[in-house]
Amino acid sequence: MTNATVIRRTMTAVAALALAGGLAGCSTLFGASATRDDEGQVTEAGDQSAFDVKVGDCLIAQDQDEVDTVPTVPCDKEHDEEVYYNFDVTTTDYDSDEMNTEIGDKCIAEFEKYVGIALDDSTAYDAYPMVPTKASWDGGDRQVTCIATAADDSKLTGSIKGTAK
Repeated sequence: MTNATVIRRTMTAVAALALAGGLAGCSTLFGASATRDDEGQVTEAGDQSAFDVKVGDCLIAQDQDEVDTVPTVPCDKEHDEEVYYNFDVTTTDYDSDEMNTEIGDKCIAEFEKYVGIALDDSTAYDAYPMVPTKASWDGGDRQVTCIATAADDSKLTGSIKGTAK
């Protein structure tokens, strides 16, 4: 997302997948659901709905354009990504310039609040949004999840929150 470029990764609603022919094309890495403690932190690795990821969740990257579940691990374990912001877009047209601008502006601004340094100044991290598919948008989905990764594609260990890198 550096320089307001939006890297697109999509998520699908389970209902939309079922209508399109089932879940055969979706992979799950862990099978079991992630376990959380009383504060909401992931304590045991597992899959969770892409709609249920929370700020501070650490994820294992998936090599697919559309996901319905995401592998989630405790942040003290090796991982590829960290969720730093969730929001619903307010634009009315799917995949429009207005939608992409809103996503880019919010994800860029929130990166600095979470990490402690502007995305354009960060040499350690990059970011991208996970956004609705056309099918889930048509079903009312407006959720966007802003996700940070290591700029050099290395593994992360520990949270990036407040690291100012």
